[in-house]
Amino acid sequence: MAITEITIQNFKGIGEQVTVPLRPITLLFGANSAGKSTVLQALLYLRELLEHGNADADRLSASGSAIDLGGFQKFVHGHDLKRAVQIGVTVSVDDDGLPVYPVAGDAGGVALPLLGIRTAKVVVALEWDDQLERPDISSYSVFLNGEHAVEVEKTDVPDSTLRFIRMSDGNPIFKQISPYGEDDALGVSEIENLGRGTKCQAWGFLKYIEVHSVIPKFGTALPVLEEADLDGNELFKEPDARRLLSHVLVGAGELVLNELKRVRYIGPIRTVPDRNFSALRSPVEGRWADGSAAWDELHHADETPPWLNAEQIRELGLGYRIETYRYFECHRSLQNVPPAVESKCTT
Repeated sequence: MAITEITIQNFKGIGEQVTVPLRPITLLFGANSAGKSTVLQALLYLRELLEHGNADADRLSASGSAIDLGGFQKFVHGHDLKRAVQIGVTVSVDDDGLPVYPVAGDAGGVALPLLGIRTAKVVVALEWDDQLERPDISSYSVFLNGEHAVEVEKTDVPDSTLRFIRMSDGNPIFKQISPYGEDDALGVSEIENLGRGTKCQAWGFLKYIEVHSVIPKFGTALPVLEEADLDGNELFKEPDARRLLSHVLVGAGELVLNELKRVRYIGPIRTVPDRNFSALRSPVEGRWADGSAAWDELHHADETPPWLNAEQIRELGLGYRIETYRYFECHRSLQNVPPAVESKCTT
């Protein structure tokens, strides 16, 4: 799996939605303040949203003090609090598909995993909340194979744990669902019934337990709805619905987050370790920003790390090679040194 695309809207210097395709090697060219750094910062900020739900971020966990977004009022485009910031990332999906999460009462039901998923995209939107006087994550959307699949939105009730879910019955991926057997026209009728027969129509309410965000908790199935929604619909108590929604909502987000965690931000200014450099024993990701983490990793590595593989460096055609070796200095005392030890020290 790999990140193949990022979409950005109303983030820093980018106003109208911009889509940037990403490849194994992607070079961004442009004048100062053209938005090159904004693309990188958007990747790191989306991770901050998915991992920590921090809508008003300044310093980012992946970059340490090297990046300071200054909070929502600083990074929203034009400092216009009426604008909604949107950041989305698309990842390729391998043959394993999206993760599957067991749910309570799981005994058959909808066949999972869904097949034929080649790409998964997660888009997070955040807006300024006038009542709370702070930014809040307003929606979390998943696209499968480039088409809208499911969206979770916040309600208008401050601090409410009810989340409004919209599901697209037009996504071809869902047509393979057949919970009631082969005579169910590939399960399309179920999607239409739950969706009131209209694309992106209301599918129900879901109560999140312990979290106050539209972003689900990754690594586990969605929680059970403890009470009926406003229409008396207890849909989310059913394992089939929870299994399907967990598979799509949680699974896509987990894949995107895992790929974002692999991104390392290396800033323009490097730190050259001095002679008395002491490597950290506990990794600090933010130290990659000034290159310090590379020295930490080299110090503790038993062999050359994969990112410094000599063959990969050679393929870049730069005319350089990198060799790592260990050495130590032995300062022997002039007195009371056994001959064998002295010989070893001077060899």
